[in-house]
Amino acid sequence: MWRVAMALEGYKQKRHFDTTPEPRPRLGKAHRRPLFVVQEHHASRLHYDFRLEADGVLKSWAVPKQPSLNPALKRLAVQVEDHPLEYANFSGEIPAGQYGAGLVHIWDKGTYENLLARKPRPQSIAEGINAGHLEVHLHGRKLKGNFALIRMAKRGPKASWLLIKMQDAVARPDPVAAESTTTASTPQPVRSRPAVPHARAASRPPSTLTFTHQDKVMFPEVGINKGEVLRFYERIAPRLLPHLRDRPMTVERFPEGLTGTEAPHFWQKNIPAYYPAWIPRATLPSEDGQLVTYALVNDTATLLYLVNQNTLTFHPWLSRIQHLDQPDFVIFDLDPGAATFADAVVVAKQLHAILGLFAMFEASTSH
Repeated sequence: MWRVAMALEGYKQKRHFDTTPEPRPRLGKAHRRPLFVVQEHHASRLHYDFRLEADGVLKSWAVPKQPSLNPALKRLAVQVEDHPLEYANFSGEIPAGQYGAGLVHIWDKGTYENLLARKPRPQSIAEGINAGHLEVHLHGRKLKGNFALIRMAKRGPKASWLLIKMQDAVARPDPVAAESTTTASTPQPVRSRPAVPHARAASRPPSTLTFTHQDKVMFPEVGINKGEVLRFYERIAPRLLPHLRDRPMTVERFPEGLTGTEAPHFWQKNIPAYYPAWIPRATLPSEDGQLVTYALVNDTATLLYLVNQNTLTFHPWLSRIQHLDQPDFVIFDLDPGAATFADAVVVAKQLHAILGLFAMFEASTSH
């Protein structure tokens, strides 16, 4: 009981229980089959709280994007403080001014099995967390089958992990696979579905922008900070914007910069509600019918606003909103793998030469 109380000390310190309806930090009765729960949390930013029952508490991670059954979509999961077991039943409104203020409701819930316990060297959930690797089998309404949690960065209460659907009988691709935390394909046009509504542009974009944390190092290997990245994008904007204009945009954000090969990053497609109204946007239905609001990078102000949000790469649709079913770009994505970048350059040049021959042939046969 003492260890459980200590584990919940961080939870207790962040909350005022005379104001918030959240459960108090008290000991709960362990379940014969341990619980998992995923709570949709409409706080300052929508995210999903993924929790596993272990050692009398709920081990917890904040997941910015909805968990998926697609093994290709690796979800960033930020480890947070342990929660009491009673929290697995919590739905309600956390009042304004309180930690995590906003609406919480249960998105999925069920039981789970610790797959590490079946390994040649069995491990408990606590041992797996300490080692930075968990494997569990979920029995939920939405989330089923085997999942892994892999720690990417430093240990501690804010360690960054990846939540990954493992390959099994229930794994399936999602209709839209452009949100992977590690790889992404450019979204393809949704056929026979108009934008809902059509693109909305700002009539009065701002004359000035406020940029934050410009001294944050974004590229540590070469010492490039955020201010220098902003100035680069400002210089390149006249050449870049004609290619981005009117294309629904997926952006890749690096909250801590490129801090290594496993730097925490995530893909953002649906722009948050708190983004300023002057940013042009288009709302489109995905193939499963959910509405997605994309930013349109049509001006320098929008470009720099997104860079200030730690965006380092922009992935536009291959078509524009006026003709979603008529892409006017094609992309050849060369991934070196075990080869060198120089090898990729050689292949790119050979591909360019081949395409040039095709263009010459097409021109000669069209006359």
